[in-house]
Amino acid sequence: MARRRLVLHAARTLKSRSGILILSLALSSPVFGQVLGSISGFVHDPTSANIPGASVIVTNSETGLSRTLLADERGYYRALALPVGRYDVKVQREGFRNMVRFGIDLAVAQDAEVDIDMQVGVVREDVEISGEASLVNVATTSISGLVDERSVKDLPLNGRSFDNLITLNPGTANTTVNRSASSTGAGLGNNFSVSGNREDYNLFLLNGIEYTGVSTADVIPGGLSGQLLGVDAVREFNVLEHTYGAEYGKRPGGQVSLVTMSGTNQFHGTLFEFVRNSAFDARNFFDQTSGPPPFRRNQFGGSAGGPIQKDKTFVFGSYEGFRQRLGVSEVAVVPDNNARRGFLPAANGSLTNVGLAPAIAPYLSLWPVANGPELGGGAALYYANPPQKIREDFGNIRVDHNFSSRDMLSGVYTVDDGFNLAPGATDLQLSTSTLRSQIASLQETHSFGSAVLNTFRAGFTRAKWLMNAAPPGGDSTLTFVESQPVGFINIGAVGNGQQGAVAGAGSNGSQQFDNIARNLFTATDSASVIKGSHRIEVGGWFQKVQSNDNAADQRNGVATFADLQHFLQGQATQVTATLNPIEIGWRQTAGAWYAQDSIQLRPNLTVTLGVRHEFNNGWNSPQGVAANFVPDSNGVLITQPVIGKSIYSQNNARFLIGPRAGIAWSPRSRTAIHAGYGLYYEQLDYMGACCDSIPVGSDNYRVTVTPATFPLLIAPGGNIAGSKIGPTGVQPDLKMPAVHQYSLKVDQSLAANTVLSVGYVGERGYHLLATADANTAIPTIVNGQPYFAPKSPRANPNLSNARYEVSNGESNYNALQAEVTQRFSHGLQFRVNYTFSKSLDNHSSSFLGNEGLGGATTYLDPRNPQRDWGPSNFNIASRVAGNFSYELPLGKGKAILGDASGVANSVVGGWQLNAIVSAQTGFPFTPLVGFNQSANGDTRNPDRVSVNPNFSGPVIEGSPNQWFNPAAFLLPAAGTFGTAGRDILTAPGLLEVDCSLFKTFHLGERASLQFRGEFFNVLNHTNFGWPVVSTFTSSGAVSPSAGLITSTLSTSRQIQLGLKLGW
Repeated sequence: MARRRLVLHAARTLKSRSGILILSLALSSPVFGQVLGSISGFVHDPTSANIPGASVIVTNSETGLSRTLLADERGYYRALALPVGRYDVKVQREGFRNMVRFGIDLAVAQDAEVDIDMQVGVVREDVEISGEASLVNVATTSISGLVDERSVKDLPLNGRSFDNLITLNPGTANTTVNRSASSTGAGLGNNFSVSGNREDYNLFLLNGIEYTGVSTADVIPGGLSGQLLGVDAVREFNVLEHTYGAEYGKRPGGQVSLVTMSGTNQFHGTLFEFVRNSAFDARNFFDQTSGPPPFRRNQFGGSAGGPIQKDKTFVFGSYEGFRQRLGVSEVAVVPDNNARRGFLPAANGSLTNVGLAPAIAPYLSLWPVANGPELGGGAALYYANPPQKIREDFGNIRVDHNFSSRDMLSGVYTVDDGFNLAPGATDLQLSTSTLRSQIASLQETHSFGSAVLNTFRAGFTRAKWLMNAAPPGGDSTLTFVESQPVGFINIGAVGNGQQGAVAGAGSNGSQQFDNIARNLFTATDSASVIKGSHRIEVGGWFQKVQSNDNAADQRNGVATFADLQHFLQGQATQVTATLNPIEIGWRQTAGAWYAQDSIQLRPNLTVTLGVRHEFNNGWNSPQGVAANFVPDSNGVLITQPVIGKSIYSQNNARFLIGPRAGIAWSPRSRTAIHAGYGLYYEQLDYMGACCDSIPVGSDNYRVTVTPATFPLLIAPGGNIAGSKIGPTGVQPDLKMPAVHQYSLKVDQSLAANTVLSVGYVGERGYHLLATADANTAIPTIVNGQPYFAPKSPRANPNLSNARYEVSNGESNYNALQAEVTQRFSHGLQFRVNYTFSKSLDNHSSSFLGNEGLGGATTYLDPRNPQRDWGPSNFNIASRVAGNFSYELPLGKGKAILGDASGVANSVVGGWQLNAIVSAQTGFPFTPLVGFNQSANGDTRNPDRVSVNPNFSGPVIEGSPNQWFNPAAFLLPAAGTFGTAGRDILTAPGLLEVDCSLFKTFHLGERASLQFRGEFFNVLNHTNFGWPVVSTFTSSGAVSPSAGLITSTLSTSRQIQLGLKLGW
């Protein structure tokens, strides 16, 4: 047989009928099956006329899977439901040479456009063309958020957590650093804001099945190392950021689709170990030691895959182990030696004996003795490097079987098991955790001819978490809840375990124990039909959620003090405890159906229209122990909770209708315009945080004593003067959060492998969850503003302050995004983007644990939520992200020393340089009073300061000793709210450069040994964390720690060495 091979780049040969090359649409309709892709295109003759009836054979060159099609009357073909992999396309037609297009890398959820230009000749002559599918095409699916296998495997990842690569995309931000060390109820994995959405609004799909985590704040997946292990098990993943199609739902944020590695017809695998050691590292800015604290980390494992039966059955498995011993860089504000004797400085600086209550003295042992400089006001710094110990093991196995070209079956099982022992705000606090996550899935794809395909999936996901935040050892005489370890003491703190004037002591935070098992049972079915220019997709999704929660907070007790003086005198603002905590089995049944039509009106114009209907049956307890405090007709909480099978009196989640629309149009060659719109909902299948601590008879009985003489002992059945029920709950007619999304983008092909994209993304959210004290005091209106007289009664005087979830949150997001992408060519691949954005809302988190370090956790004025309208806690005004991989042009066959051989080539050849660069402005924060100056009774202290009209000069001083100048603010008049807005100041920004250098030694034809040196924060740039936002003491003096920064957002320079054997 005569055969010719042409090695050309795809973009030089693939053109649409009108000669227009356009890029992938970054919004619109989903690829069939979420993680499956398709290959489609037109068949042309040499005059660019279409050739109907051509035979098209699409073959996976890795597994032998083959699909045979006929081009329709327009000369158009489409092969649907193709797994990720490398493909060849062969086209045959009488009177033309056979055209074979090989080396097409199909990404996760990609519609690859591969047009074929036939050549006149005899059928027995083959013309082969090498190259990937063009970056420019008329598909309406998005792979703009694609992180390909090269990036996953080669880019430097601190902790080898592949989800960190999400931030390679525009409009994304890693918000994990916004988590307090004492916020023990927060999620375990990395948190990300995607296109202005909250971090709990993202959904991770592993081979099309939800990958869940577990906590009382969100269900984002992540191990106890804080990472998502298993880099060698992941082939690639795609991040759909906004305006995606009707197949995607349940959450309105980023949809992260991950695909695991599969076996192929060739046996292949890896063995690896990565080593970290403090001997390689730089010292942290706050370390007081001569060198960095002890650090040992080992990550090791391997993967292997291959055929069980060639072209039929394949297997792939991987394992990764994680072992870490780290001396944590810790700085804490503690009582100084004078305060421990009852002496505090007066306004003139002289020491004054304010009195040390005899019963308080033993509690001072819960803070370590200061070993750093004095801050004034009775506070000093304490430096330490307490040990953290982590063990985590990850495993994955996948089996694929091709029954025929019409039937494919795959099964995957993934497990992650870990243990974490970590210090709290000081080395006298401790949290221990164990976690096991599992996910098992089956997928069957069946083809009913070339125009109809069906994909069915079923999966089971489980995450089991056990956490204990009691202090190590513990003195039973310091207990203030009977039969429990000593509780949490916070002084001048704001929010839920956030940074206060003095570090917290005792138990590590208010979420002191969790034992939660979360199970998901999921089934999906999707069908795709091609009819002329229409591609119609219909499908359904069904899920049962089980969350067995033994997670009532404050079971060891929480004692809150306005400032250090009140603590020394034993005068607590309040003491709260949950007695007789029980496990509650929460249940939800949810589902959705969708229909969508992608219409190719012309070769350069595609329109997608769709609709998705989602629904669920609420948040339920089949045992009838779902309790909730509900308001009466006047909006006042009733004294006793309503107990039944649901926390809702009205289910507003039965008809969640979400329209979707998208358009892709190429007005001229190499240019495409994309626009899209969608309405997306949050299903709220993790509502335990609101309702795990509501009294059910004598169980889960939350007692609050306000004010309280401390210490005291709270016991079940005890009668304590001034004690009341501390209600928690949720709006009984809660609305499901909804987000409108809209986008416009222009793509321009600069070269065969280079794309420029410029776009706008907008979102508007409403009915978002927010937290409020639903039982504050009733104000009087003075000069148009609320005023709370001393000891004003609460709306329901029989209850104390209430933590209540409501659905009156709103948000608004607008962003300009620009990106340049260079596909791997001539040894170079890069991607760089810039986002200029503004995210506004009146509340930034669904639950307390995720509110972060920068502000209050509850509305300032629950009767006027719009008073809190301002920048979101996760707002980043400007962000630049870039990455590249470059194979150095050295050695045999390269531009430099291309004739090298033998030992010389072994030395100079096989080098690769990779880097990730991130630069962003800081997160916003709110200067807070530090105590309840308004006297409205909200002990989470959302009170903001007042702006000082007589202040001049810079508010931001930029020093870690005092990031902002407290003189710019005033203590509001007693009984009033401050005049400062929410999130009006900006914390330090971030600049980080991570890079790696590889050297590959080839061991024969198939094996290689790779040595890696990876350098994190290679510039050793200090990225300071948040300042302390508590600004005043109750005496009116400036808090000694106001504006103080005691942490960094990133590590100092660290070096990781790795060795990887591949075959």
